[in-house]
Amino acid sequence: MADFTLANVRQLTRGVKTIFNQAMKAAPKRYLQVATEITTHSHTVDYSWLGDIPEMKEWINARDFQQLKDYKYEIAKKDWESSIYVMRDDFKFDRLGVVKPKIQQLAQTVTRHYNSLVFGLIKTNGNCFDGKPFFGAHTLGAKSYNNKVNAALTETALFDGIEFMQKLASRDGAPLDIMPSLLLVAPDLYKTGKQLVGSKQINSSDNVAHNIVQLEVVKEMAPKTWCLMDTTHPLKPLILQITKRGEVEEDSKDMFEKKRVNYGIDTMDNAGYGFWQMAYFSSGGTRSAARGAV
Repeated sequence: MADFTLANVRQLTRGVKTIFNQAMKAAPKRYLQVATEITTHSHTVDYSWLGDIPEMKEWINARDFQQLKDYKYEIAKKDWESSIYVMRDDFKFDRLGVVKPKIQQLAQTVTRHYNSLVFGLIKTNGNCFDGKPFFGAHTLGAKSYNNKVNAALTETALFDGIEFMQKLASRDGAPLDIMPSLLLVAPDLYKTGKQLVGSKQINSSDNVAHNIVQLEVVKEMAPKTWCLMDTTHPLKPLILQITKRGEVEEDSKDMFEKKRVNYGIDTMDNAGYGFWQMAYFSSGGTRSAARGAV
């Protein structure tokens, strides 16, 4: 049985930090499937450069520096926190036995927070770099596109979305080489999605959609909705911007009055949108999906 002293609490804190760091490494990081993690030391980061996807051109005389349009897209950090406490008796009679799952849960709170931030963007559908909703009408060069449709998840609708993304071109008309790799579905579409891309055969016939994309269920998405994303590029469709990572901090001011030690974490982070060209969304209705330029 350990004495509830400040020196012993400091020793406990070192163990707590080790457990937290190990749990952070092991925690599921679903957000990395669809979001690029960007670390910054700035309060706000300007992503105006998203206005153009670079491409190779023949070098004639001098370099051709593309001029960005008057885009202004910034992601500003937000502050977040989560806290727990360890009672004196937990410390005296059990030390890390009872404390460990609490700390592991604290670590998972951080990754759940990141998951929620990133996948919540799909339902929110906020503005991206061109000042328009991420899923919606956009313009590239002389062409207009709409990466939001209202179609139920069927084989036809799936291939309509794939074709739409494959046909996307740059301002100069060069193919963007986009090919969806991931199908995101709301929980109520899991069975439909599993049958659509997971079954080798449907009604005794070969399923042409088998394994054409990976399937991921996203609890943050609204019922009936589904989404295609190309997650194979260095910059994924969504962005997780981290200014300060979560680290365990000890607060021992309540040791003697309340017989407890407080532990907490705070983070500075936010999420935003990358290239809309790498995503295609359906609200899950019954109308036919739009195909190509509109």
